[in-house]
Amino acid sequence: MKKILGVLAVSVGMVTVASAEVIVDVSDAFTAGKFTYDDATIKVKSSAANPRGSLEYRFNDTPFAIGVEYATSKNEFDGEYEDSDGTLEMERTEYVAYVRLGGRNSTNLRLGYRNFEYDITDAVIDQYEGGTLVEQDINGIANGAMATGIDAELNLIFGDKITFGVGIGYTFFTGAEYTWEYDAIPGGHQVGSAELDAHSLRIRPEVSFEAMENLRLYVNVMLAATAWEGTPDDGKDYPGFDVYSAAAVGLRYSFGK
Repeated sequence: MKKILGVLAVSVGMVTVASAEVIVDVSDAFTAGKFTYDDATIKVKSSAANPRGSLEYRFNDTPFAIGVEYATSKNEFDGEYEDSDGTLEMERTEYVAYVRLGGRNSTNLRLGYRNFEYDITDAVIDQYEGGTLVEQDINGIANGAMATGIDAELNLIFGDKITFGVGIGYTFFTGAEYTWEYDAIPGGHQVGSAELDAHSLRIRPEVSFEAMENLRLYVNVMLAATAWEGTPDDGKDYPGFDVYSAAAVGLRYSFGK
């Protein structure tokens, strides 16, 4: 009898695992925009290849899921800040491991660990005093490695076949490693580094509709800003903020639903 009960228990466990839900989410975003942040005006050159994808496993008959997400994007910036202006290219790479409480297509809370890294290249910054050019920084590169980010995202979603929602997310990064170098004219080659705290805030309205039983198609718009707190050793931050705006289209497919 014990053997029979053991076999039944294993069989039930196998059925439970097999009927769990796996959700695949893929999208691509078009980025562009113009922002004002703390005396800085930033223009973002449009880019159409900014993929994002996630894989999520939802435990059967529970509101609990675990998942991973990956995203990458690249933009050219043209900005003005106080008595300076310049251009640069920025590439972002993002990884998130998370747990989600609540259904994917209904109101839910996502909590996770976010690894976010950006690389700046081809930076040129002109600095002025009284309208006169006093320094030009060229060949600028910088890297921000933010590997200790605690992330929270609340998704408020309404509807059934067609849903309307908004996601609000926040990440706090501690000990972000920030390095940069450039050639100053005059001044020569400059190198610097700092360990700073960073805050990142995002908002993402979304509309989705059910194309078939296990497939939803969606469009969303995301606005995000990341800012660094602290003062590097030399007193200069190069730079201290990042802005991101994108309109995305994607699909969300559920296996085993």
